Amino acid sequence: MTRRFAALLFGSIIVAILSAGAGNAAALRVAPIIVDVARGATSTVELQNLGSSTATVQVRIFRWVQKGGQNKLVPTRDVVASPPITKIMPGRRNIVRIVRLAKRPVVGEESYRVLVDEIPKRNAGRSMRVGIALRYSLPVFFGSNPASDNRLKWSVVQKKGETIVTATNPGNRRVRLSALTLSNRSGRRLRFSKGLTGYVLGRSTATWKTKGMISASASARVRITASTENGTIESEAKLRTAQ
Repeated sequence: MTRRFAALLFGSIIVAILSAGAGNAAALRVAPIIVDVARGATSTVELQNLGSSTATVQVRIFRWVQKGGQNKLVPTRDVVASPPITKIMPGRRNIVRIVRLAKRPVVGEESYRVLVDEIPKRNAGRSMRVGIALRYSLPVFFGSNPASDNRLKWSVVQKKGETIVTATNPGNRRVRLSALTLSNRSGRRLRFSKGLTGYVLGRSTATWKTKGMISASASARVRITASTENGTIESEAKLRTAQ
């Protein structure tokens, strides 16, 4: 997973350092953190301003794909946010509609990312101060298909002091992975995350890596466990060592 995309991913709040007055950042809450449109072409996101000043918020939508195991955000006109920019008074809530404009039917599942950015104010005489603005990155899915957790295909590679795990999803629907952990027969464990690890989109491949080696043997069998939206999955893969 690229460092650039990791800063945008997994529905978490991202803190961006911007040139603005430090007191200009509003306390913004976004719900839901995952938009799943099983049927139809429209959903909504609620933006709530918990701060004491008016918040200006920009909402952008990108197509989310995975290529070569890496996440990519691609500009799109198939799905739009309405309105794309909104002002929220202190203590108030605004609703933004997420609308799929594409006329073609959804095949399998389409994946998008909604970026919700607070636009900081610029005060005269404070341009050199550092302010904090919030960014949310929300996954949006259109279409409904049975989950395919158990169909994931795994590979594990050790290279230059790191262990790299790749998951391939032959199904049409994404798989959401948390607490991804590797273990070997001697009891050594490598944990890639305590919480959300990431997604494997339908018909796609995702890769994660962490420091450390899972085994001294180049041909060991590695046990893989992770939590998904449908429960815990377990699998095995043959370890490979690359130079």
